[in-house]
Amino acid sequence: MAPPQSPGLSPPPPMVQSPELGQQPVYSPPSTSTVLVVKLVCKALTAALIFISFIILVTNNTSDLIEFACTGAVKYVKFYEVSAYRYMLFIIVLALVYSLLQTAFSIFHITSQKRVHKGLAVIDFYGDLVLLYALATAAAAGFGATVDLRREISGEVLNEFFGKGNATSGMLFFASICTAVSLVLSK
Repeated sequence: MAPPQSPGLSPPPPMVQSPELGQQPVYSPPSTSTVLVVKLVCKALTAALIFISFIILVTNNTSDLIEFACTGAVKYVKFYEVSAYRYMLFIIVLALVYSLLQTAFSIFHITSQKRVHKGLAVIDFYGDLVLLYALATAAAAGFGATVDLRREISGEVLNEFFGKGNATSGMLFFASICTAVSLVLSK
């Protein structure tokens, strides 16, 4: 019969029979290499999602001339004319550079079983925290701008423009989720 456990405590690690020690039980801690691989997958997935959002955002331009009723202007609409999309581009570029560097550091950590520098764990944690907030705010800005602009400006051509804006924001949102998982796994 197992001893009673107080609430809030986790159960002890599983016991493993060690051939060197005979029948003496040895506690086996969770594998850190598994955590490192999951963290690497999260970082690589974050970088891939950010890269996809970069491609979608940069190609987000209208191919037909649009007439704006409020100003009477007739022009092509480019992604950089929306300030929230420019903010998203800024965050995407910074996040892509950071996530690619962190992915490279994670690969080095897994293959060599040592960190590049002892202070990298702290930078990794706080960097992921800043990246999480930056990606989340960029996604929110993109969704908000798309909703506001769609309410003010309508048109069949602009549906594709706003759809790409939402797709970019969605990719950034999923990248922020991957960053959150990586942040939880940071030590």
